[in-house]
Amino acid sequence: MTSIYISDSDLTHIKGQVVIITGIYSHIPFVSVAYIIPGASSDIGLSTLRRVLKHGGKAFVSDLNPLSEPEKSSVPFLKVDVTSWTKQVVSFKAAEEKYGHLDHVFANVGIGPSFSLLEDEVNMRGDLIAPKRNTIEVNLIGCIYTVKLGINYLGKNPRGGSIVATSSASSFARFPRTDYTTTKHAVLGIVRSLYEQSHPNIPICVNAVAPAWTATAILPSEIMESL
Repeated sequence: MTSIYISDSDLTHIKGQVVIITGIYSHIPFVSVAYIIPGASSDIGLSTLRRVLKHGGKAFVSDLNPLSEPEKSSVPFLKVDVTSWTKQVVSFKAAEEKYGHLDHVFANVGIGPSFSLLEDEVNMRGDLIAPKRNTIEVNLIGCIYTVKLGINYLGKNPRGGSIVATSSASSFARFPRTDYTTTKHAVLGIVRSLYEQSHPNIPICVNAVAPAWTATAILPSEIMESL
C-alpha cells in the first residue's frame, strides 16, 4: 500500500478554495452501541478541517454533533444524518449558497461494526433477528450520497475539483469485522469504478485515504496502546 506524506508547502493552493466535509467526529466501534465523542481533536475530519483553515481555505461541515470551539464560531455547520439523501441535499445547497461554489468534497463520516455474522440474536419467539444495517447505511450509503452530490456540485465549477473518501486499511486486509470491512471494501470500489467512468472526461479527481490503526476517537485507547 502506498504511503504519502503531506507538508504545509503542499497545501498552499487551498487558499480561498471551498471544502465541504461530511463527518468530523467518529463513532466508537467494538462496543454494542456506537456513539460520538464531541470535541475529539485527534479525529481525521477535524484535523483536516483545521489544516484547511490554517492554509486559508473555506469550509462547510455537516455532522451529527456540532463543532466545538474555536471552529464553532467561524465554520458554517449543519446537523446532518448522512444516511438521509434529503438532508445531504440540504447540506450541499447550504454550502453552495454560502460560498457560491464548491472546490473539494471530503466524505469522511463512518462508524464501527454493528453486528457479527458469528453471533446470533433472537426475538421473543426465538426467531433469528436480521443483522443491523447501521454500519452499511452510514459507511456505504452515506458515502455514495456524498460522492454523488459531490460530482454534481463540482461539475458546476469550471475548474472541477476533488473528492476524497475515507476508506480503511481493511479495504485491503482481512479485518474480522464483517460489516465494517465490507463497507470499506465498497468505498474503495466506488473510487476505482469512478476512475474508469470519469477519466479523462470530467475534471474531478477522486481518491480514497485508507488509514490503518490511527489514534482517533474511533479506536479505544487500550487497543492503540497495545499496538
